[in-house]
Amino acid sequence: MRVPNSPICSLPPGLLRLLGDALLGIQEWTADEKIDSIGLRTLPVLARTAHFLCEPALDALWDTLPDFGVSVYLLPRDAWDMETVDVSRAPQSFHYVARQNLYCIYSGSHPSSVHDPPLTDEEFGRLAYYTPRVKRVQELCSLFPSRFHGYITFETSILAALASRWSTSQPLFHNLRVVRLNPAHDQYKVYYRYFHVLFGAQLRHISSDATAFSNSKDVKPEYYRQMLMRLQETAPLLTRFELKVDAEPYSPIIHSAMYSAIYSFKHLVSVRTGALPMDMPTIRYLAALPHLEIMEIRPADSISPRDLHWLGTTRLAVHFPNPREVHLQHHVAPDPLATILLHIHSARLETIHITAVTQDTPIPMGHALQLLSVVLSRNGSAIIKQLHLTIPVDRTSDVAMIDQHFEPLDRLGHLTHLRLQFHCPVIVTEAALARAAEAWPNIRELTIYPYFYQTESLVTHGCLIPFAQKCPHPNLLGLPVDARMSLLPADLRQSRAGLADMICPLERLEVGMSESLFSEPPMEVATFLLDIFPRLEGVASQYPHMFWKTVNMDCIPYLAQQRGRERRRSLDGPVRKSWRIGGRRRKRQQY
Repeated sequence: MRVPNSPICSLPPGLLRLLGDALLGIQEWTADEKIDSIGLRTLPVLARTAHFLCEPALDALWDTLPDFGVSVYLLPRDAWDMETVDVSRAPQSFHYVARQNLYCIYSGSHPSSVHDPPLTDEEFGRLAYYTPRVKRVQELCSLFPSRFHGYITFETSILAALASRWSTSQPLFHNLRVVRLNPAHDQYKVYYRYFHVLFGAQLRHISSDATAFSNSKDVKPEYYRQMLMRLQETAPLLTRFELKVDAEPYSPIIHSAMYSAIYSFKHLVSVRTGALPMDMPTIRYLAALPHLEIMEIRPADSISPRDLHWLGTTRLAVHFPNPREVHLQHHVAPDPLATILLHIHSARLETIHITAVTQDTPIPMGHALQLLSVVLSRNGSAIIKQLHLTIPVDRTSDVAMIDQHFEPLDRLGHLTHLRLQFHCPVIVTEAALARAAEAWPNIRELTIYPYFYQTESLVTHGCLIPFAQKCPHPNLLGLPVDARMSLLPADLRQSRAGLADMICPLERLEVGMSESLFSEPPMEVATFLLDIFPRLEGVASQYPHMFWKTVNMDCIPYLAQQRGRERRRSLDGPVRKSWRIGGRRRKRQQY
C-alpha cells in the first residue's frame, strides 16, 4: 500500500513506536470469558500495510517474548519440530525427554540428523535481524493469551543449539534487559548449563525459580556456578537479582557462588534468594546497599539476635535505608527477623512478609505478639499496605488470638492485604471485625487462618456485612465463620434488600471449619452470600463435607444463572506443547 502524501508518513519513528505499544496491549473478554489479544493480531497486519509502518510495528511485536523458544520460528522448518501431548491422564512420574545434544545438527554430527546439512549464515540471518529488537523475555506476561501460560514448554535443546553459535562475548540478544524464566520440572539437570546464551551487557533484571518442584536438587551445582560467573562477567550493571535454587541440604558450591554473585553487583535494587540461607557478611552487604528496594532472604539458622547487635551499635551507618518490600524467613525462631525488621531505617516500607518455620519446637505466643508489636512500633508503620505473618505458635498452652491482639492492627489505615497464620484458635468478635472493616477501606485480601481443628467461632455470616458496605475492593475474605443461619437476626434471614449500596467485587470466601452445618439448607446460605457478594465465585472450607460442595457446585451457579450473571470459565484444557530442535515429529502419546 502506497500512501506518499499521507500526514501519517511525517510522524517521527518514536511516536509510531508508541502507537505500536499502545495497540499491542489491547485485549478484550470474549463471550465465553476468554481473553482476545486484539493487538497481537493487529500489529502483523499493520506491519504489512506500509513500509514506513513495518519497522515500528516489528519493534513493538518483538520487544517482549514469552519464552526464548519463540526464536525457533526464525529457523528453517526442518531445524525444529513440535509435538502436542495430552497430559490430562499422565501419571505424576511423566517427564518430557530433553535432548540437550541436538545442537550438533548444525555440524551434521548427530546420528538422527547426519543427512541434514548444517545451517548457513544466511539461514541464521533472520535471527540476527529480529533478536536485537528483543528487550524482555518473560513468562506470564499479560501481553500474551492466558492459554499460552503453562501449556507450552520449550526444551533445553533450543538453548543448547543457540549456545553452539553464540556466547556471552557475542550475545544473541544483545539488547535484552529482562529475563524472567523458570525451567520445566524435567529440565533442572541441564537448563542452567546453557542459560548464559541469554545474557548481554544490557541485562538489568534476571529472575529464575528452580524450587517449584520436589526435584530441585537435580540442579547441577557446577552448571549453576558457571552460569553465575558468566552473569557477573556479562552484566555488571544488573539491578534485579532474583534467583531461587536448591533445597536442603544446600550445596556449598551454590552457596559460595550465590554469595560471590551478590557481592559483585553494586547497583542492586531487588534481591530475592528464597529459602537459601544467607550468612552474616551477605546480610551486612545488603544492609549497606543504598538503592535496595526489595529484599527476600532467609538468614542462616545459626544467626541469633545477638549476632545482629551491629545493626544497633553503628552510630553513623544507616542500615537498609531504602526498602519498600521485605520478605524474611527463619527456620528456628522469629527473634532474628524482629531484630532485622526493627533496624530497617527506610521510611518507604509498605510490604512485610514474615515466615518462621520451626521443625522441632513451636514458638511461644508471646514471641509472635512481640514480632507483631515490632511491626506496629516502627516509624512509618502507618503506610504499611501488605502484612503477612506466618508463625506456628505453641498450642500446648491455652492461647488464642483475641480482640486484644487484633485491634492494634486498626492503626494501619492503608492496609490492602493482611494474612495472619498463627495456627492457633481465633476468638475474634464481630465488633472487632466491624471496626477493622471501617479502619481498612482499601482492604483487598483479609485472611486469618485458625487452628485447623477449631470448630467453633464467635462470628456469624453477619460479620461479612460491614466489609460489603465499607470496603469497595475486596477480592478474598478468609474468616472463621459459624455458618448457621439460625444465629442471624430474623430480619437478615428474611430480606437483605438495600443492605449494601455498592456491588462488592468479592469473588472468593474462606470460612474455616464448622461442624454445625448438617441441618442447614445450602440454598439459604448461598442466597444470603450472593445477596451480599453478587460476584462470589465460590466458598472454601477446611471441613470435608458435602454441604459446601453443594453450595459451590449447585447453589451458586444456579442462583447466578437466575440473576443473569455469567460465571468465569477456564481458558483451556490440560494440553501442553513441547518444542525442540532437531527431532522428528512423534505421534501423540496416550495415557
